[in-house]
Amino acid sequence: MVKLHLNTIKFGNKKYKLDLFFETISIIVIFSIVVYFNIKFLIYHMIIMALGEGLMAFFAVWTVHHDTLDNPEFARTQRGNNWKNLISMGMFYHLEHHLFPAVPTHNLKKLSERIDKEFPYLKKKECVLRKYYC
Repeated sequence: MVKLHLNTIKFGNKKYKLDLFFETISIIVIFSIVVYFNIKFLIYHMIIMALGEGLMAFFAVWTVHHDTLDNPEFARTQRGNNWKNLISMGMFYHLEHHLFPAVPTHNLKKLSERIDKEFPYLKKKECVLRKYYC
């Protein structure tokens, strides 16, 4: 997360930098209020959120990229697993993200349907290359 913020400062346009500034100020203010007034359930929530951020690399990077060294262009995707996409807010449409990184997350499901329609062999190719059961 720190790297994301540093890259935003280094490469982001004015809007991104302004958003980052207000986000950071908001976090500092809310954190200070919660700690000052010792609001226990929010302290617990902040601890859980910090742990979640620490696990982000596992869920957002390792789970979709491990064992793909032979074919790095084929990151894992979870098109058929609706419950996984529901709890991950669509973040497991990862092949689609690699093919079209500028597409917002909320449009990746639509994109996957368009890809399947236009390139039906791609899913089979992914399965063969990655030894998946499809």
